[in-house]
Amino acid sequence: MEATPSNTYLLPSENLEKLKSKLEQLSKKATKVGAPLPRFELHSEHVMNLGAGLVEYALVMLEGEAPKFSGWTFAARVDFLDKECTFALVPGTTLPVEQRTQTQRCDHCRVKRDRTEHYLVRHDSGEYKMVGSGCIKDFLGHADPRAIASYMQSLFALEKKVGQYNGGAGQLEHFSTAEYLTYAASHTIQYGFISTKAFRTPTKTIAYWSMFPMRMPVELRSGRSMVQLVEITPAALEMAAAASAWAKELPTTGSEYLMNLGVANRSPYVTFRQLGILASTVQAYMRHMDMLKPKETEPRLEEHYGKPGDKVVLELTVKTARPYVSELYGPKTVISMRDKDGREFVTFTAAWNPEPGSTHLVAATIKDHRDKEGKKSTVLARCRQPKQKRIKKPKEVAA
Repeated sequence: MEATPSNTYLLPSENLEKLKSKLEQLSKKATKVGAPLPRFELHSEHVMNLGAGLVEYALVMLEGEAPKFSGWTFAARVDFLDKECTFALVPGTTLPVEQRTQTQRCDHCRVKRDRTEHYLVRHDSGEYKMVGSGCIKDFLGHADPRAIASYMQSLFALEKKVGQYNGGAGQLEHFSTAEYLTYAASHTIQYGFISTKAFRTPTKTIAYWSMFPMRMPVELRSGRSMVQLVEITPAALEMAAAASAWAKELPTTGSEYLMNLGVANRSPYVTFRQLGILASTVQAYMRHMDMLKPKETEPRLEEHYGKPGDKVVLELTVKTARPYVSELYGPKTVISMRDKDGREFVTFTAAWNPEPGSTHLVAATIKDHRDKEGKKSTVLARCRQPKQKRIKKPKEVAA
C-alpha cells in the first residue's frame, strides 16, 4: 500500500469519511490562523483482494501544510511555583528580563481556567506571548493533512495523528520543598551528589524514593540492590537549612540555572519537574562555600611518583574526602592527598574516610598515573596502615 506520486494516497474507503471530517477541522484552524486551506480530491475507488477477502479502497490526493501562525517559534516552557516561575529555555536562547515576571494566562484564547502547561512563544519581530497547551498548536502547527492520510493509509487509528499535544487541566502532584531538600542533602552528604546525566541512580531519584519508599520499583527493594535509600539526619537538616537560606537569596538575573534554583527554593512546594534542580541545591551551596575559601598557597609539584605496580609507604596529608556511589561496588570515598614535596595522590576506597587536613602513614600499591589538563596525580590502590614490626624482647639470662 505504497503512496503513488508524491501526495496521492491509497486508503480503505471506510476511512474516507474520517479523513474528510478531520480535514474540515483543519480547514477551520487554517481559516482562523490565516493559513492556506488543505485541498482534497478523490481520484477513484476500487476493490482489492488482500487474500483475506475483498477490501474497497479509495485513491485520494491531498495538498496543504500544517496550519499555524507564521513567524512564531517556541521560546520556553514555564512552570509556576507559588508567586514565581522557572523557565526551561530552548538551548542557545536568552530571555529578556521583562519576560521573567509572568502570570498564569493564555494571551491567545484569553480563557480563564486552571492550566498545568504554559509556554512562551516568540515572533520574528521580538514579540512574546504566553499560551496554554491547547493553543500552542496555533503557533507551532497542527497536524499535517498529508500525515493524517498517510496514517490512515497504513490502517492506523485516527487518534494516532501526528503532532498532538496534551491538553486539559490535569492535576500536578506537589512536594514539600523543605522535606525533599532534606532527603537530597542526606544523600549528598553520605554519597555525594549524582546528576541525572551520570550512569548511576541520581540524587533526584534516591531522595524521591527515600521520601516515598513504596514508589521504589519492587525489583530494587531487595537487600542485594546497590541503591541505598537515606534517612533524615541532624547533619542533613542543618545542611539543607543552610543551603536553602543561601539559595533563597540568589539574584533574579544572571545564570539561568541559579535563577531557577532560587525560585525553586523560595517556593514552599515544587512539582516533579523541579525535583532535579532542587536536589542540586546542596551541591551548588558546597561549591559556593569552596569558592569562598582562601586559595591554597602550598606549592604543587606536577610530578608522578614511582611506577604502576610499586608497593610504597608514604606520609600523606588529606586535602579532600568526597563520597560517591558506584552502581557496581556501592558507596565509596574519593580521597585526594599530597606528600611533603607537593605531589598529588588519589585513592578510591570504602574502608577509609579520613578527615581533611589529617596526616597519615599510608601503605599502598601504585595503580596508575594520571595527567588531566596538565595536572599530574598518582592513583593508589589498597591503602592501609603499614604493619608495625614486633620487637622481640631479649631473653632473660639466669644469674
